[in-house]
Parts: sequence; C-alpha cells; structure tokens
Amino acid sequence: MDKFADLDAFTAVVESGTFSAAGERLGIAKSVVSRRVSQLENRLGSRLLNRTTRRLGVAQYVTCASPAYLREYGEPTHPCWD
Repeated sequence: MDKFADLDAFTAVVESGTFSAAGERLGIAKSVVSRRVSQLENRLGSRLLNRTTRRLGVAQYVTCASPAYLREYGEPTHPCWD
C-alpha cells in the first residue's frame, strides 16, 4: 500500500475531472485509480469524491479543508464544519 500513490491518484482525479483522464495521466488503468482513491477514503474514514454515473465532484469535506477555503474563511467555524 503506497500512501503517496493513493494521494497522487486522488489529486489526478480532481485535476483531470475523471478517473479515465487521471489514469491516462498517471499511466495506469482507471480501475487502479478508483481503487487507490477508495483506499485513501477508507484510510481517512471520509468520502473525498461524490460519484454518480454522470458527474464526479469533490466532497464538501475536502472543499472545506482546502487551503483556498481556509484562506477565505479562516478557522473552521463556517457551517461547513458543523
């Protein structure tokens, strides 16, 4: 289990917008990308991506924990943290 590979897969999915594009970017199958993201989610105990058959989005938890969000809202007192 390579923790950095899992994080790289998650980052590639967010930046690329799809598991397929992330797989192409990383040179691995999309099923491997999906498994790595799932492993990361399991390790953290939180869903990082909202998946549907038509859309892929970053979960609210991830958005609220992002550096850009924290710069905008400061300490985690925003309703996102409730």
